[in-house]
Amino acid sequence: MIERIKKGVTWAINNGGFAALTIAVLMLATSMALAQDGDGDNCTADDWNEGVVQASSTFEADIAGVIETADPTDFPSFVSEAHAIVVAYANALDQLLVACGVRSEDDADLGWSDTGQEMIGPVNIPSGTYRANVVTDDFFIAKVQALSGNCGEGPRMSPYLFSLSAGDAAGNGADALFVSEGCNAVITTELVSGRWELTLTPIG
Repeated sequence: MIERIKKGVTWAINNGGFAALTIAVLMLATSMALAQDGDGDNCTADDWNEGVVQASSTFEADIAGVIETADPTDFPSFVSEAHAIVVAYANALDQLLVACGVRSEDDADLGWSDTGQEMIGPVNIPSGTYRANVVTDDFFIAKVQALSGNCGEGPRMSPYLFSLSAGDAAGNGADALFVSEGCNAVITTELVSGRWELTLTPIG
């Protein structure tokens, strides 16, 4: 369900002039719908509601900041920043579902968003095959260093997940195949100065 929400919001912010209002309404509806699915094996209803409120508060603050500083003449930049915040919010709900025992960690998306060169992790990546997607207008290189276990790009598990020129990952982004045999890894981003978002979605 989280992945369908991400796709729906992506469409909305790319096609709607009232992007901020659309996002806010969709996220409110999402929070209410997910709250009904909460209270898993590891959480009480209060735990779940507190987690949703915290994630929603962060989202509202972040999206308000983007709206306040947005350049009316640069709608593509607003779309990119708003989309990154939406993905971060959806990923926070994903992790809440896992923590509460509503979903298995193996079924949850892994996602990160930031600006510029960063080091992600260490992060545990369960065994499986993933669709790696990155969205950015900038140059972008992502390298994977497995600290334990094996993982990387494609069947050979190359450490180079992405090596993209400016514009290659604009709009809906660029995809790559990511394979993990169960690893603890660090992901580093290089040659990027703008906003980016990186998501690993289980596909098998």
